[in-house]
Amino acid sequence: MTTYRLRRHIGAAIALVLLVVFSACEEDTYTLGQAVIEGEPFSTNRIDYPIESIKQLKIDRVQTSQLPIFQLGNFKDPVFGTTSAQILTEVQLTEVKPIFGRLSADTETLQDVSGNNDTLNENETVVRARLYIPFQKVPASSQDSDSDGVQDAFDADPNDINSDSDGDGLTDNEERLRGTDPLNTDTDGDGINDLDDESTASNSYAKRISLDSIYSFSGNDVFDLTVRHSDFFLRDHEPTSGFLDPSAYFSDDSSKFEDFLGAVLFEGKDTISEFQYIEYQMDDPDTEEDESAFTDASKTKDPGVYVNLDPDFFQTMILDKEGGSELLSRSNFKDHFRGIHLSLAAENDLMMLLNLTSGYIEVDYTYDFWNTQDDSDASNDAIDTEERSFRLNLVSGGSFGITSGNAVNTWTAENNVSIVDNQDFVERVYLKGGSGYLAQFQIPDEIIEEIKANNWLVNEASIVFHVDQDAMQQYPEQPSRLYLFKEGSNLPVYDAMTETSNDETPLGIFLNYDGILQYDTEGNSSHYTVRLTDYVNHVVLRDSVNVPINVAVSANIGLPVTYAAKVSDSDEVVSYPQMSAATPLSTVLYGSNTTVPEDKRLELRIYYTQIQD
Repeated sequence: MTTYRLRRHIGAAIALVLLVVFSACEEDTYTLGQAVIEGEPFSTNRIDYPIESIKQLKIDRVQTSQLPIFQLGNFKDPVFGTTSAQILTEVQLTEVKPIFGRLSADTETLQDVSGNNDTLNENETVVRARLYIPFQKVPASSQDSDSDGVQDAFDADPNDINSDSDGDGLTDNEERLRGTDPLNTDTDGDGINDLDDESTASNSYAKRISLDSIYSFSGNDVFDLTVRHSDFFLRDHEPTSGFLDPSAYFSDDSSKFEDFLGAVLFEGKDTISEFQYIEYQMDDPDTEEDESAFTDASKTKDPGVYVNLDPDFFQTMILDKEGGSELLSRSNFKDHFRGIHLSLAAENDLMMLLNLTSGYIEVDYTYDFWNTQDDSDASNDAIDTEERSFRLNLVSGGSFGITSGNAVNTWTAENNVSIVDNQDFVERVYLKGGSGYLAQFQIPDEIIEEIKANNWLVNEASIVFHVDQDAMQQYPEQPSRLYLFKEGSNLPVYDAMTETSNDETPLGIFLNYDGILQYDTEGNSSHYTVRLTDYVNHVVLRDSVNVPINVAVSANIGLPVTYAAKVSDSDEVVSYPQMSAATPLSTVLYGSNTTVPEDKRLELRIYYTQIQD
């Protein structure tokens, strides 16, 4: 028989809907507010129920197309083993039937017979093709707490607008107003301290951007990247559904794509940087001001993967096809170009999260044109050269998912953790994103019946998941939040209608539910507290079905989309959160076994109000 621990606390009530404040110590029950609940005295209590049975699931296969963010690299997890992630993405034409240069291809072909300068062969030539995919950033609303222009990660005092992060004698806010770099004592590098420099061009420097998407156990920031052309056709929609349903591709589909990998477009090293990529304006000789001192805002890019691709490939695949059927429509181009594949060398200890919806390939090319010198004297006309550029998108969409185009994450993952699918009083609970691990428990029906029989008013129901600090001490970063969702419906246990939020960031939403990682006084990861109050009250008061509850790590609990996933060594198919697939992070939690220290055991805590007889 299970033994439950009953803890009694001093309680207080305010009106019929009770807001109860619980004392930290265990005391005898006091009766308060006899006139509040139908003239009856009542007490507030706490009872702890151990979570006896935990089912653990290893996920082998999960849908990874249409993800909002994508993993690239190698996550060398000391507990779970190494996961290697690659990306296959289609490339989209942004303009159908494009004209490169000034003249259409049809007009250019007339030059041999017309003798007219207006039909010049423009000789369009690719000079540069660059791939850019930004890293996932810290949400804007949580970047700069004191609005002094310095992101919290780099601010000497994130809550003091007058802090001086670079120590140059100017406060961070003063530098924001002047347009100088608050993280560099000499913004323009002319040898004069910003405090004394009166000639620094305003806001013409690369800003430092806080990233929350780079994971390395060794602190490595250099990686070996390979970008290849792929001739695999990624369908946007399934023909079996009449092209209504999006096509699904899965984390273990890499073998499907390998035979379709073609030309190497880039192979070499790139480096993680927190600084923006900037370019300076061209100086206009017709003005007195030197424009070259100012950055070109239209070309400023946040940190990300930024490498040069093979220009000859884009010459053959795109510019040489001007006027051809390959560029006639986006669907024709999709069938023509197909896509690109990205991977990191196996020895690289580095995993990054990339925002493909903001990624693109920018192609710069030159072309010939008749320069008429803006006069009517044809004798001054001459052939000149000009440069232009165009972009190819990867996939398009907003922050809440891909809406146009397709891409897929593929993984190879080790499995160094042995789990028992269903076991009473487990010692450890293992959770991991990506090709990861889920846990499942259910509140015993007898607990629900006990609450009903005693007519308890549940003020709070919560579970505290304690982190196994010995197992996790090697980790540079751990999941910031746990996500609990109902088996069957796949809906979260929180009720969004009753939740409070500070902002729309992953850690700013649904604060009643909580589930946020807490730290001890020494800065070590300690525990997650997840409130199940809404769920329990729905079951007790509204006779909702008491269903199993799944536990997972998540990059953002505010995106409750789930995908079908296959369980390891089984034909079982379960639902797996999309945002669990989008993170490589993992954690090890204590279970409820007697070998676990008593204050770390996994328990359901019920705080309730009871009317005294």
